[in-house]
Amino acid sequence: MKDIFALMLSYGLGCIITGYYLTRVVTGKDIRGIASGNAGSRNVGRILGAKGFIVTFIGDAGKGVVAVWLAQQIAAEQWLPYAALLCVSAGHIWPVQLGFRGGKGLATMTGGLAILNPPVFVCCLISSLVLLGIMRSFTMAGLITVAVSPGFLFVKSNWHGAAPAPAVLLYIALVGMVLFAHRANIYEKLHCSLSQGKDL
Repeated sequence: MKDIFALMLSYGLGCIITGYYLTRVVTGKDIRGIASGNAGSRNVGRILGAKGFIVTFIGDAGKGVVAVWLAQQIAAEQWLPYAALLCVSAGHIWPVQLGFRGGKGLATMTGGLAILNPPVFVCCLISSLVLLGIMRSFTMAGLITVAVSPGFLFVKSNWHGAAPAPAVLLYIALVGMVLFAHRANIYEKLHCSLSQGKDL
């Protein structure tokens, strides 16, 4: 029962969409119908400026931190915090009270990963910064890092003992879910790259 409670609580936390409610309070508008239509920190920043970006990012990442921390306190199973991070990210992407239209889960995943597996988080941070310097695209640097992050988990497991199979599978499912939520961004970037290639 504790496990089920932790997962339900994690999903509920995820449903608190920081950018949506912040923009509603400040402007009275639905952020999902403005600019890019995303409820994440970057789109909120376009409307509310740097402060809106910071508050939204902290709120979204903080949900991941809280969900993982609570799961770690509730049960000893190593897979439960991974399941909690999956659920809180799912709540952020598909919040029930907002018609299952939320954000894309990257900030929430990042916050949870920082406390769930610090070595993997550090590898992801370094990878993102390197790719950002090469590609000059925050979105693609982050998405490529997410895509390869199971490799970081695999390497870390080989050095410090293999992670339990359920935890690994849950993390891979999380990565797939976040990439799926960003499918429009991925398609747009690939389309732009192909178009530029034809022009050369």
